[in-house]
Amino acid sequence: STERTAERLYVLVNRRYEARLPTVATTNYDVADLCGRGYDVIVSRILEDGGHVVKLGKVAEDQRMAR
Repeated sequence: STERTAERLYVLVNRRYEARLPTVATTNYDVADLCGRGYDVIVSRILEDGGHVVKLGKVAEDQRMAR
């Protein structure tokens, strides 16, 4: 990720937050990993005001990487 990518993602999430629009984000990383990768401000915005993270299923090897 680059600073520009993180900044653009924050703008997107923040606009949806301010407009009170629902937002669903998917990732292979847990909250701690995202914060460690510099997305802590974005995670904070998503979790603010009742947002939550739901982890579904089990962690599995990426099949694309196994080829």
